Amino acid sequence: MKHNRMPTGYRAVTIGRFDIVAIAFLAVNLFSCAAPGPRPLSITMFHPEKKSTLDCAARDLGLADRNQLADAVEGCARMAEKSGYLRQSGTPKPPATP
Repeated sequence: MKHNRMPTGYRAVTIGRFDIVAIAFLAVNLFSCAAPGPRPLSITMFHPEKKSTLDCAARDLGLADRNQLADAVEGCARMAEKSGYLRQSGTPKPPATP
């Protein structure tokens, strides 16, 4: 029985295209995992049974690491979720105008 083999040139082109597709796929996956924007420094929580709200917030005065502040806010929100609170918003509230 004789096996049919593809020409060597064709095989090299196929492998080259596969490499390009694999690299493009990897790049898309890596960039899609990135955060869409800065993490919030304020999260508003709501407890449906108690009808109460809770704000987990941190302020950046220019000296702190923003990621550490966002981690602290996220930790506060997770603890509140364990107590029955639900996330109402994850974006900072606009400043109140007098």
